[in-house]
Amino acid sequence: MCHQSEFQCQGDGTCLPSNWECDGHADCIDASDEHPRCSPRNCSLSHYRCGNGNCVPRDWLCDGDNDCRDMSDERDCPTQPFRCLSPLWQCPGLSVCLSLEKICDRNPDCPNGADESPLCSKYTRTQSTQQWWSTAPGLALQ
Repeated sequence: MCHQSEFQCQGDGTCLPSNWECDGHADCIDASDEHPRCSPRNCSLSHYRCGNGNCVPRDWLCDGDNDCRDMSDERDCPTQPFRCLSPLWQCPGLSVCLSLEKICDRNPDCPNGADESPLCSKYTRTQSTQQWWSTAPGLALQ
């Protein structure tokens, strides 16, 4: 049994300070301190009101982190185009990245075989610098 100045969690009976009830942060294991009887919170213009009533800074929206604790700040986010990190090479039209030594090595590594295109016969690679040189003098593909 909790003291008069405490709130008791429904799930495990943990006692929390009363001011933690309806403060916008689930402190009980079952979140029973953030129940439907809590009055709606108003957020400042620079903050976003989460589905659960929490307020988080607007620049935290769609950042990949569950800041609201209910994933509402990560819903309906635009999908970023897939890009390989440098120095990897992206198979055209696919979300597949290859190390540069896999390109034109006579073994198709892209599902569509694009890393072994007909252009491979026109270029040679300098192993020490990983630069591509055209068999025609003066052209480089980097």
